[in-house]
Amino acid sequence: MIAIDSGVLIAIYRNGDEYHERAVELAKEHESENKVCTTGVFQEVIEYIRRADGNSKAAQIAGEMLVTQRLDVEPPDKQELIRAIEVMRQTKELSFCDALTASMAQSRGIKHILSFDSDFDRLPAITRIY
Repeated sequence: MIAIDSGVLIAIYRNGDEYHERAVELAKEHESENKVCTTGVFQEVIEYIRRADGNSKAAQIAGEMLVTQRLDVEPPDKQELIRAIEVMRQTKELSFCDALTASMAQSRGIKHILSFDSDFDRLPAITRIY
């Protein structure tokens, strides 16, 4: 199991994204692994694509992410939410969504995240793959 951040998911589906080619490579390199993201990350991706490309495209990509990317979308539990608040306090650069991803990964024993966001490098318990 590997965590995945919104930037990678967006880049996979947006040909004009500066990270598109690398995101597609990452997806291929990790295609046999189940990927997990928070409901917040999933929502960020769908909303970004909806605003850029419309509802129909966003709905299409939502379905593709769940099947093609072997993506599990997981809600956080209360302890993960509390830990995310602590992570935010400790690393002021992380957004709440990123802190929640880190918290969830840590509590579920996930050690790697696919992400272009270097702020994850500040967290010793998680290794960013980019």
